[in-house]
Amino acid sequence: MHVKLPPSPPPPPPKISGGRLPTLTGRPQSGSAAAAHREVGVREITARAEEHEHLPHIVKFSGGRSSAALAFLLAESGLLRPERGDAILFANTSAEHPATYDFARQCKRRLERDFGIPFFWFEFCTVEDASRGVYVRRPSYRLVLPEPVEDDPRGFRSRGEVFEEMLSYQGMLPNPHSRSCTAKLKLYPSHQLLAEWLGVTNGPAHMRQALGTRRQSRPGAWTFRWRFRRPAR
Repeated sequence: MHVKLPPSPPPPPPKISGGRLPTLTGRPQSGSAAAAHREVGVREITARAEEHEHLPHIVKFSGGRSSAALAFLLAESGLLRPERGDAILFANTSAEHPATYDFARQCKRRLERDFGIPFFWFEFCTVEDASRGVYVRRPSYRLVLPEPVEDDPRGFRSRGEVFEEMLSYQGMLPNPHSRSCTAKLKLYPSHQLLAEWLGVTNGPAHMRQALGTRRQSRPGAWTFRWRFRRPAR
């Protein structure tokens, strides 16, 4: 399994084709060199503590190359297991490039089909709730299908609707003093989703979160790290 990588941004996200996974340097290799490189990558992202191996592993998928490389590397290496409650999350901001949605759709299809790993697409939304006899507006999330909402009412929005709903809820634009896009559109909804996802199991409330980021000092190289956290309710 191999993720094709475009030479440099801002071209659209890459497509997936059969073959090999990308190495940690972002350049596909073959033979013993690829095996050795992959072995190093797996060893770098193993658990620091033995008890962490039993925690649900959560991968945050941004729709880009680095998080895609991480997801496929973990799945191919057997470090993601659906029976443990592992999952992959993609937060739709409704303002992504059309090629990003195509790429995320391909990743979801391949990861669920080939490895059985749940791959959730979700969006920020607000709901009305009754509190002491008064209706109040609360932030929440909705799971969506990887199809445009114009084709399926259960699908994702892609014309800025999620961003506009966030603005109407908080009553202000994001700014350097209140950088609310990441918090409102990605972090809070994912915390709510994970609290429900992990809350319906008999397993631990804690989890291991995997992040794939691009090294600024070495263009084309990735660094992978785990976070040990408890999802907020």
